Amino acid sequence: MIGGTALMALTAVSATMLAAPSAAVAQDYTSGVLTGNVTDGSGAPIAGAAVSATSAQGTVRTATTDANGSFRMPALAIGNYEITISQSGYDTSTQRATVAPGGASYAFTLRAAGSSDATELSDVVVTARRVQDFNATDTGLTVSVQDLAERVPVGRSINAVTLFTPGASAPDASIGASSRRNQGLVSLSGTSAAESVYYINGLNVTDQRSFLGYGEVPFEFIQTIETKTGGYQAEFGRGTGGVVNIVTRSGTNEFTGGLSVFYTPDKLRASRGTSYTQGGNNSAGTEVYNQYSYSEVADYTAFLGGPIIKDHLFFFGTYNVRDVKSEGAYSRAFAYNQATGAITPGANYSQAISSYDDPRWGLKLDFVINPNHRIEATFLNDESTTESQTRTYSATTGAGLTGITDPLYSDAGEDIRETYRVDADFYFNLFGDHHVRVGYDREDLTSSAESAYSGGALYNVLTAAQCAGIAAAGQGCLNIVTFANNGVFTAEQSAFYIQDSWDITDNFSVQLGVRNDQYTYNNVDGEAYIDLKDQWAPRLGFNWDPFGNKVDRVYGSIGDYYLPIATNTSIRASSGEIYTDAYYTGPTRDGSGNVVLDANGYPTYGSLLQLDYLSPPGAPDPRAVTEADLKPMYEREFILGYEHSFIDGRFADWSVGVRGIYRNLESAIEDTAIGDAIVRYCVRTNTACGQSGPGDADFASLFPYVLFNPGDGATVFIDLEGDTRTDAAGVANPAYNPQTINLTAEDLGFDEVERTYKALEFTFRREFDGVWGLAGSYTLAQSKGNYEGAVKSDIGQTDTSLTQDYDHVANQLGSYGYLPNHHAHTFKAYGNWMPADGFNIGASFTAQSGRKYGCIGRVPLSVDPLAPQVGTPSGWYCPFGENNASIQTPRGSQGETDWTYQVDLNIAYTVMDSPSGKLTASVDVFNLFDGDTATRVVEQGLIRTSGNVMTARSPYYGMARSYQAPRSIRFGLRYAF
Repeated sequence: MIGGTALMALTAVSATMLAAPSAAVAQDYTSGVLTGNVTDGSGAPIAGAAVSATSAQGTVRTATTDANGSFRMPALAIGNYEITISQSGYDTSTQRATVAPGGASYAFTLRAAGSSDATELSDVVVTARRVQDFNATDTGLTVSVQDLAERVPVGRSINAVTLFTPGASAPDASIGASSRRNQGLVSLSGTSAAESVYYINGLNVTDQRSFLGYGEVPFEFIQTIETKTGGYQAEFGRGTGGVVNIVTRSGTNEFTGGLSVFYTPDKLRASRGTSYTQGGNNSAGTEVYNQYSYSEVADYTAFLGGPIIKDHLFFFGTYNVRDVKSEGAYSRAFAYNQATGAITPGANYSQAISSYDDPRWGLKLDFVINPNHRIEATFLNDESTTESQTRTYSATTGAGLTGITDPLYSDAGEDIRETYRVDADFYFNLFGDHHVRVGYDREDLTSSAESAYSGGALYNVLTAAQCAGIAAAGQGCLNIVTFANNGVFTAEQSAFYIQDSWDITDNFSVQLGVRNDQYTYNNVDGEAYIDLKDQWAPRLGFNWDPFGNKVDRVYGSIGDYYLPIATNTSIRASSGEIYTDAYYTGPTRDGSGNVVLDANGYPTYGSLLQLDYLSPPGAPDPRAVTEADLKPMYEREFILGYEHSFIDGRFADWSVGVRGIYRNLESAIEDTAIGDAIVRYCVRTNTACGQSGPGDADFASLFPYVLFNPGDGATVFIDLEGDTRTDAAGVANPAYNPQTINLTAEDLGFDEVERTYKALEFTFRREFDGVWGLAGSYTLAQSKGNYEGAVKSDIGQTDTSLTQDYDHVANQLGSYGYLPNHHAHTFKAYGNWMPADGFNIGASFTAQSGRKYGCIGRVPLSVDPLAPQVGTPSGWYCPFGENNASIQTPRGSQGETDWTYQVDLNIAYTVMDSPSGKLTASVDVFNLFDGDTATRVVEQGLIRTSGNVMTARSPYYGMARSYQAPRSIRFGLRYAF
């Protein structure tokens, strides 16, 4: 099972009045506040009007307008309502309104009884005019998913909807491809793809192992998706990026249901040309022939909802089957001869094949006790089993060689999250109206790991050229890589918060809040290796109606946002994983030159030539995994914005806005090869630790990786001679003699972490009026620093918070620049036109400037005597100087990919519309004009060689690594009643 989420959530939601508290779970995640203003034809407020809101479940809530004609109804379930307003001397009015997560605000007008312009609404219900919402300061986008999907071309996933949000971008393809789930990902407000948090009906469903992905639900099960990119209140946490809040559909007093089929055939999919990737040891790289790839998707869904007990108990269920077949591109590796510089193509092509068809289902139950209290229960399952295999072909004849083989590496495991949450709301008046909300939640996390190479190790038979510098001249060798990790890892994270929405005057309100997070993570033996408390996150925001007309809004916010660590950190840093890279003489060959295998099918070989002992078996000392005074990762944000709604004239029904955003990463948690700092410490203090001098990289390599805060000094618990807690057999090491030492910032040698995001966002919107609608945004942004975030797109590294950025000081030289998620310009527009009943034409357009890149190679020893000279190149130096000499090639300084442009088109026609239901046929064309811009290039400019040839320039540097998705066509048929 990969990426499965089995979720059962029970939610109690209450409306509270005056100062009476109530226990509520996930209230603001799945409910909202409806506010409104009632006036007469001249715009004068109407006091004492009776307001009732009737939901599709038959629930009726009531309120009375105050002296300013205003009313408020808190804790309404998300969905559509009929609002009936009556007052003596006026005609009763009934209008539609929609409550979104967080809330919505509307303007209502009553006509004088008997007036000539009075509208008879006894048989006609019109939609109320939505106005500026002064209840919150968060930025982002809230989408009614089913309405959007009926009008605009959109992928059938949470991620596809989220990408309509201003400030949202797709991350590098290598990050998404490395995710454990079959999902697209998103970068919000300049953060990495692993820094946002996802909720379904108030329950956290973020992938706890890597933060890359989330629990998925059938598309027809989703009611709204609310993407918060900033300015959100204290009840939301555990993310430095944004919040994606999904609310599922509920049953009503009317039975509704249907069937849908969507089919995306491979035959109508456009193709792509060749792309390239960097190579491994003594490999120039790999050519990827995308024209041979295959992808076909069939999606079947059934859904049904309605009353079990009218007005009180409701259900809504969805069952979805996806049949996905995928055959990857052909790939061919090219070997590099470090002695001659010759590049030789491999004899074979390889092709990855995958498929999955596991069903997903969801069930929502709503129990309405009375108009002010209800209980919700949600049951979800998105388990999926992906079958991944490899086929090998002869590059000469094209004939299949090995048929289909199983994956080389097995990475299994299970994630369990148990959530406990309670919230309470208080309403009172004290120098203005207050809505105070307090809450506490706790999550108990369990992640298991079962990872190993098939057969226990990876055996690589290397040529003499590949073994140069390791084996005797002219001799080949056998490389055996062992990597295994097994165990169960637990963690507990909790938080409490308090927030106050305070209406100081009729046109000025503030949002005051504070949140405190804490978490404890345990190693494979159940010992705590990280325990962080008192993560205080203040939140402050304001809303101001400068003219008191409810059409202008000035708003702003300041807030801190904290990110916990992923359980992958426990698995990698605290597990005692076995990780060795060994080279032996041999392998033994027979008279025909074939490799001799033993009785178990493994190559026979001779003596050990070289061993890199990368990780000892047995759990490391928990005191040695992190620095003693470790601080959490967090980001600080400032937002200032203005919005205006037009109510008459040519631009009536339009709204526009602009906001400025500044984000700064204040602190980060990363891992570092602490041996470099130990060498400098021993030299500085004149301590005889065993080092031969300031450049003794071999001595430095004896020490483990330690979690720390870049830019500060660190107190660490370490054995100064490099002895480990356990020996090679995994038993207690009698030579282990750890002690506490204080490393200065100079010993560590790292600059402070830097990541700043500055943006101006311009938004526009015209709500669909039955004929046409349009919305969109333009974002002018800059994202710069020396650290992308929890993952590293430059090399596609998804070891969350364990990237290579701070492994060595050398990796930071030249690291400051434009970050991978920087796009200076992004324009988005989407809308639809309905020229006739039952006929819809929808479209979306995205234009985005390119991604800047640098060049990754090795830092010369002349620059840093401890710069790594083995393993994957990781420094911002490449052989671009005279005679291929290494020069600094900083991040974002060497080039930029082209702009991308994409137009998507939707055409839908209602084939049948009768009392028994509606049948709609649709065609969606994604990337209509088949834009094929390279979205990422190969950033590795140095070929990795066993002899560390610093002049081995990569022939594939700067060439396309990924492209825009090719044009595809999706056919749909949907029946609903």
